[in-house]
Amino acid sequence: MKNFFRFTFFATFFTIFSFSLFSCKNESDDENPSVESVASKGGLIAFYPPNGLGDNSYVDSFCSGVQKAALKNNLLVYDICPKNWDEAKGLVDEYIPRCYELTKTYKLPVFFLFGDEGYLEFFSPYLSEKPDTISYMLFESKETEFPAVNTAYMPLYGASYLAGLASKTLLAGRENARILAILANESTQSVMDALKGFIAGSESAWNEKVYDYNFTEWSDSVSKFEELDFAAISLNNDHDKDGFDSADLSYALALFAQKLNPFDLYFPVCGGSVHGLLRYNREKGEKSFYTVGMDSDLSVYTKQVPFSVVKHIDRAVQKCIEQWLSGKLPHHQEFDLANGYTELIISKSYKDKLSAVVQGALAGAIEKEREYEENK
Repeated sequence: MKNFFRFTFFATFFTIFSFSLFSCKNESDDENPSVESVASKGGLIAFYPPNGLGDNSYVDSFCSGVQKAALKNNLLVYDICPKNWDEAKGLVDEYIPRCYELTKTYKLPVFFLFGDEGYLEFFSPYLSEKPDTISYMLFESKETEFPAVNTAYMPLYGASYLAGLASKTLLAGRENARILAILANESTQSVMDALKGFIAGSESAWNEKVYDYNFTEWSDSVSKFEELDFAAISLNNDHDKDGFDSADLSYALALFAQKLNPFDLYFPVCGGSVHGLLRYNREKGEKSFYTVGMDSDLSVYTKQVPFSVVKHIDRAVQKCIEQWLSGKLPHHQEFDLANGYTELIISKSYKDKLSAVVQGALAGAIEKEREYEENK
């Protein structure tokens, strides 16, 4: 029954297009000059990262951008958010061939938007048979080898550099201050970019080791983990290979780490997994560590978020959709700190202490991000 309703709704997506197209073709401009055909523009099919919607981070902002662009431009939208990557592949294999067949009948322009580079391996086999009315957009990717795929990337080095600088200023009065970076994984480019930017800004001494989430490894006295002023831990595990959906694990990790040998500030680059840290902050209040917000302004969750590395992916998505509608979508583009698509937002209670420092370093951070992206 699940597949039946899924396909029925998907077919309805195209049926509405065809009805709109037929209706508008039978109405003269004189009869209704305000009518603009939905079908003449096309529709959006958005694939979100697995289980990502609802965490007030990157995925929600991505979805917001899709919906805002659709409302502004009178477009239909079909949203797809799978539970995991296995389901994601199955949905791609279901919908893309079906979409190809339906576009042969209706000749409708359709814009596929993928919110994670992990989708590339799923839809790339279909590119050779792609109808002219179909367009693909892959976000968080620097891929340029596929002529039929438009890509966009949001560098995090610059904004994370500012976060590192702000952290250094915030902790300046603490003796032997310690920072823990919580990473979703080591393989995602944007995650490692953020880590390196933060380290450069905070001037932290990193041993270049990313510890496993397994407590045994980094609690062992042989590892000397307790002597590190800066450490990094990865969350990816058997149940969440990418580490972006492991809030319970990050909470447990914080409980253990703070008892074993406390950290003063956590720098999380782990998507929705950050909510485990925010939960700890709310429970312990001012006695807990600081948590740097990531993707969106997370100060609404706890006063322990002094600032947030914000990605305005909603704006980037809206711009790409506008470019597609105008027929001027670049093959690849980057939305960076220089153009205001990423920034460090200082929480209200910390503005007096940090705003001048961050603002004074903005131009330098922009230049450092440019150099980093050119040389990596």
